[in-house]
Amino acid sequence: MLAKAKERAVRTKCLSNLKQFGLGLVNYGLENRDRLPDLTGTGNWAWDLPPNVADVLIRNGVTRDIMYDPANPDQGVNGLWNFTGAYRVIGYAMTFQGTASLISSNMNPTIVPQPLQIGAVVLPPPDPSRRVLTAGVVLSKGGQVMTAQKMTYDYKGINGGYTGPPAGFTHRSSHLDSVGRYPTGDNVVNLDGSGKWIKFKDMICRTSGGQPGFWW
Repeated sequence: MLAKAKERAVRTKCLSNLKQFGLGLVNYGLENRDRLPDLTGTGNWAWDLPPNVADVLIRNGVTRDIMYDPANPDQGVNGLWNFTGAYRVIGYAMTFQGTASLISSNMNPTIVPQPLQIGAVVLPPPDPSRRVLTAGVVLSKGGQVMTAQKMTYDYKGINGGYTGPPAGFTHRSSHLDSVGRYPTGDNVVNLDGSGKWIKFKDMICRTSGGQPGFWW
């Protein structure tokens, strides 16, 4: 019972962080003619945030700790926040235009939902209450991006460019189950500011190619 209560508290804090982060992103859009950051050519993974964007968010009240999931405190080390001069590695995945490896139908160039092009088909703008703006990190190893095979994949021990300190650092999904094998799920926040918990069984991979998979 105590373990379940602690996990509920962590999930609640995670959702609170995401909502504050999402509000900061919406405010960023309002200050930039509704446009969200364009990450084309910037960053390698879906959680790489340009420092100039981070600076704007911080000026608008989004503190550094809000950008990390309390279910994965190791992700918030100084080495990741200051990883390179080009971007900060944060604890949540983003859906901006040009976000690394993100499938284009998941990208949000503005805070106003846009028509979706899937192949030759153009769909009308989605409901903002169902359009994910930012998501908690469910992360699989590089190239593990096929939704039908997700129960065979690895969600911890994922190598990136940062190796420590602490020595031998590797990335992992947040909210792992009690044996540390699979994620139980994670929170998302939508363009209208609403948020919810998505169970792992209902998630699909939102990235493609040889980079790690990001799921929601």
